[in-house]
Amino acid sequence: MPAVTFALPILPGKTEATKNFFKEVAGPRKKGHDDSRRRVGLTREQVWLQHTPQGDMIIVMLDGSDSAKSNQQFAALKDPYDVWFKQQVQVIAGIDLNEPMPPFPKTVHDWHSR
Repeated sequence: MPAVTFALPILPGKTEATKNFFKEVAGPRKKGHDDSRRRVGLTREQVWLQHTPQGDMIIVMLDGSDSAKSNQQFAALKDPYDVWFKQQVQVIAGIDLNEPMPPFPKTVHDWHSR
């Protein structure tokens, strides 16, 4: 499973905090983020902000040689950057990334031009 995409709800009132978090990830904490993702074997990560009638969400795409294994490895990381990152996700989405996420979504449709 090289790539996986999943959605996480943003807690009410946390959309601006989410935007600021990802600005910090891409700005002053970029080196820590790069190192973290390399440690778990990821080669690409994309995050989108999705507004829905039920509330805002972030859509996350992770790519690497084994995204499920990367998920388990990330849950175990205790470096200062990783601890900070997990704390921020807990604040904005209410999810504890110290535990591996539930099984990733299964593809139900995959169309592409030939």
